[in-house]
Amino acid sequence: MNKKQKSLGFTLIESLVVVTMMMVIIAAAVGSYSAANKKNRDNKRLADLDRIRMALEMYRQNDTTGAYPANEGLLVSGDFLDTWPNDPLSSSRQYVYQRLTAYTYQLGAWTETGITNGTAFGDCDTVGSVQCNYVVTNP
Repeated sequence: MNKKQKSLGFTLIESLVVVTMMMVIIAAAVGSYSAANKKNRDNKRLADLDRIRMALEMYRQNDTTGAYPANEGLLVSGDFLDTWPNDPLSSSRQYVYQRLTAYTYQLGAWTETGITNGTAFGDCDTVGSVQCNYVVTNP
């Protein structure tokens, strides 16, 4: 071969560097996508709890004694909620409603990103024992 003739291909080292860089970029993108999905599901959970809270307030306003319902079934059977919302990730996960007194309640959900407020309570999973880590208390 003539010394002036150029090589037309990539060396093994150059190919490995490019493949490694592509793998790092793909791994970062997948991690970011996964985190965004978790955050979106948590936002849906918080919106569901807010919807339940609004239905509870409508129920209390319509109740002759001004009390909250004894259980969540009363919200669904009335004109306040069409159906009890489901967790966006798993059918075994649930939102928990607990009436503390006739005039106070707690709502709970399990969040993936660790958003918390209040003290964990209730079992947010019908299969395992996962406590609700996001709690809405009234008042």
